[in-house]
Amino acid sequence: MPGHIAGRMILPGTKTPGKNFLRFRATGTVATGNVVSCTGVNGAFLKAARASAAVAADVRGPLYMAAGPAASGSDFQAISQGVIENVDTSAGALGDPVFLSTAGGFSLTAVGFTRRIGTIIVVGTTDGQILFDGGLSAGSTIKSGIAAVAGAVNVTVTAATLAGSFGGKPVTATTNTGTTIHVLTAVWSTDDLVITFSASYTGDVTYSIAVD
Repeated sequence: MPGHIAGRMILPGTKTPGKNFLRFRATGTVATGNVVSCTGVNGAFLKAARASAAVAADVRGPLYMAAGPAASGSDFQAISQGVIENVDTSAGALGDPVFLSTAGGFSLTAVGFTRRIGTIIVVGTTDGQILFDGGLSAGSTIKSGIAAVAGAVNVTVTAATLAGSFGGKPVTATTNTGTTIHVLTAVWSTDDLVITFSASYTGDVTYSIAVD
């Protein structure tokens, strides 16, 4: 991820020069500015690796920002709060949320990502800034949609239609029109959602997925 950590650490009501550092031992290659999560302990050291939105352990619990690079097995420092400078935030607006992406990166959209890690504080193509906070949570995010069914006992909503990989997340579904036909099951086939009805059904079905 391009950019660097500003010399000022952000604490409630003040700016201080570097009180919020923690020491980690890298379990893989880490670059300056990568978002990392704690993966365990190694003797007296906490272990950390680049966080990935696809890993459940990274979605919950605190996250940190690497203050410098490290090879696997080397030590590095990270912060729980700070400012990421010199990044492209031009696709967003002042105050927009920033989300954990893959390989320790960030995304300005929530599509496929659920963990909020900061807020845009400067909009720019090369001089953008993000206020990073590893303790933020996206809360309970619901992804919903409607699928049309034409005389079938089931319908499959593909991962492509869902625009993300949500397999295994809690899901509910219901028929939309006045009918005695009801949803029997809504189950995952990897990342495709398969909704089955009590009889052949024509109409719409609404589904809701608890993303986080």
